[in-house]
Amino acid sequence: MIGRIDTWKGQDVFLDAAHILNSEYPQHSGVEYLVIGGVTNTSEARSRYYAQLRETVRERHLSNVTFLGQQDIAQIFPSLDVLVHASTEPEPFGRTIIEAWAYGVPVVATKLGAPASFVEYGKTGLLVEPKDPKDLAQKISLLLEDHHLAETLKVNARKEVRARYDLVRIIDMFAELWDEVKIFGKMRKKAR
Repeated sequence: MIGRIDTWKGQDVFLDAAHILNSEYPQHSGVEYLVIGGVTNTSEARSRYYAQLRETVRERHLSNVTFLGQQDIAQIFPSLDVLVHASTEPEPFGRTIIEAWAYGVPVVATKLGAPASFVEYGKTGLLVEPKDPKDLAQKISLLLEDHHLAETLKVNARKEVRARYDLVRIIDMFAELWDEVKIFGKMRKKAR
């Protein structure tokens, strides 16, 4: 899981899912769960939340959960089998999902905010109910076990990144938009 440590990012749900996977899915006993991201703009609430996350790991004996803090994600993505995006409140965009797609990492995301509008279930990723660690654990397990599905998601997601989020394409879209704005401006001047 990659993202700033914050209550609405769902790290607690991710840890609950890891606990379920450890206890109910013995076939995944060797899986390592990474929590990547720092406690930025440190507020007392975020610091408390981070401490609660660490305590959850200790209490549940989640020895296969590692907190990595801030990292160069370009170094991390190639080693991931699944990216979990477990936001509990609507995410404005979900850039981490697009980055995972670009690196060919299959994604499990919550059905909230922007990700719910651009992740196509079974085509570019899997979607789960927010705040549902059991659903999250099931989808993580599915991707770890069904290599064909994981590969299909990787291929489709990479195509989606190239088609919609490629830098050259975005620059072209802004150029077209700018041309339309200029034309509209000229039309307004003539109308006066």
